Amino acid sequence: MIKIRRTFFFSSLIAFVIIAVALAVFVRQMVRTNLEELAESKNVALTQAFSNSLWPVFAPLVEDSINLTPEELQQDPRLPQLFELVTAQLADLSVVKVKVYNLAGLTVFSTELAQIGENKLDNAGYLAASQGEVASELTHRDTFSAFEQTIEDRDVFSSYVPIYDDGQIVGVFEVYDDVTPLVVRTNQVQGLVMAGVILLLGVLFGFLLVVGQRTFNIAQEQYEAVRRSEQSVRESEQKYSNLFHQSGDGIFLLDWHGRIQDINARIEQMLGYTRQELMSMNLDQLHPADSQEQMKQRTAQLLQEGVAQFEIDFLTKAGDLMPAEVSVTMFELQGERVLQGIVRDIRQRKRQEQALLQARDEALAASRMKTQLLANVSHDLRTPLNAILGYSEMLQAGVYGGISARQHEAAAQIIDSVGHLLNFVNNMLDQAHIEAGKLKLNPQPVALLDLIIEVEGSLKVLADAKGLTLHSAIAPEMPTQIYADRYWLRQILTNLLGNSIKFTEEGDVDVKIFLSGADKWVIQVTDTGIGIPESAQAKIFEPFWQLSSSKQKLGSGLGLSIVKQLTTMMGGHVQLHSSEGKGTTFVVTLPLEPVPEFVG
Repeated sequence: MIKIRRTFFFSSLIAFVIIAVALAVFVRQMVRTNLEELAESKNVALTQAFSNSLWPVFAPLVEDSINLTPEELQQDPRLPQLFELVTAQLADLSVVKVKVYNLAGLTVFSTELAQIGENKLDNAGYLAASQGEVASELTHRDTFSAFEQTIEDRDVFSSYVPIYDDGQIVGVFEVYDDVTPLVVRTNQVQGLVMAGVILLLGVLFGFLLVVGQRTFNIAQEQYEAVRRSEQSVRESEQKYSNLFHQSGDGIFLLDWHGRIQDINARIEQMLGYTRQELMSMNLDQLHPADSQEQMKQRTAQLLQEGVAQFEIDFLTKAGDLMPAEVSVTMFELQGERVLQGIVRDIRQRKRQEQALLQARDEALAASRMKTQLLANVSHDLRTPLNAILGYSEMLQAGVYGGISARQHEAAAQIIDSVGHLLNFVNNMLDQAHIEAGKLKLNPQPVALLDLIIEVEGSLKVLADAKGLTLHSAIAPEMPTQIYADRYWLRQILTNLLGNSIKFTEEGDVDVKIFLSGADKWVIQVTDTGIGIPESAQAKIFEPFWQLSSSKQKLGSGLGLSIVKQLTTMMGGHVQLHSSEGKGTTFVVTLPLEPVPEFVG
């Protein structure tokens, strides 16, 4: 253990020295890179300022320089003025020298006049700038010529920067910036950072020594931990054994070939076999012959997913079928694939499901009988009712001779009552057709204006009797004809308008028809009637349902239910907006194209 401790100490020390050196190199490189990026951005900004303010003054000299010799350039009378402008521009800055080159590489201007006329065509920095790239370099100068004076022991950052005019490179600007103070501060910061890093590494090294010291103690404790772990495993195995043998579900273990390796007592109880009998059997012997294909499918599922859940029949020792819910999991035990199955007896559940299915079938049969009875009764009532209505209208019209005013009023009451009853019967017949699934749509071109005029005409007498005004409006963008079942579309309009007239004592009933998007159109019926309480709005479309406040109104309670069902069959939907005492708006949205599955 002492040898291990010594090896750990020296290895850690060497590692920390290497890390410290690597960090020093990394920090120095990072700081230098940041400094160069900062200085370069400063020089680029200076070039931009130069281009914006002084380039118009320099441009003529740069253009003329192509035809001038170096000696002529140095004697150019414009240089003193340019030198004065540059000096003023750079006042209070740390710039120590600037140069301007034309695109031929010729030094057109320099704050060190002796360098005017030099050619930099072979200079890598100049070449990069002439191609649109910024080239920079940080160097230490023992001496440096700056604005007709010499400075010593300075860090200088130089940049070659392209000069742009109207998006075109017209020259190259070289600027030398004295970054000595920045380098000094950077070195100081770098020193502080490295001191902090070394201190931190020292602390970490000390911490590791403490950790290493504790390692021996931890190693000594591991034996006890392993022993406790083994004890825990034994306890877990005991718990699993208890769960296995005392579970309320049957549990079996199989090898990959279906041979039973282990079972619990519940399996014996379910199937009626003894443990010895089951341990000598193959799983295939416990299933009827017609289940073998299902077992092959579940085996393939196990191979792919590692787990399978399904229902299957087991054969009991008495020869009965026991439906069961089975969950099988595949895992490896000592290098062999093992299957664990959990079997739940679902005979009671199946009996309950069968009872529910029988009850459902009986309910469906009763519903069909009710629907058929409703259709038959409604159909049988229409014939005598139409006869009563016809004879009453003939009596009222005097076909059989003159009648008194009292008799005329009685005939009118008969006609009104028979009309309500016929409407009730017709609604019940429509409801019966819908419930029986016999209603089919017959789409055809429908002129909306004619249909609205027809519906309003049929209801005008009811509206006039209550002093109500019917309004209708079709949006200009609506096509003059739409493709729909005219009979059932008329039924929707009639039911909506009739409902509004019935529950409106004064005011108006408005019908608006307009497009909704590219493929839908809307029927909107608004009244100023009694409104519908929010608590009743969820039930308003149920068959035979009426507001308690409207029970005195004649009606079947089927009108709005039929509207909703017809709208759904046509591929649309109906919405309700209402406040009690403030009227109601029904909005029916239908597709411009009919729904294929309901088309006869």
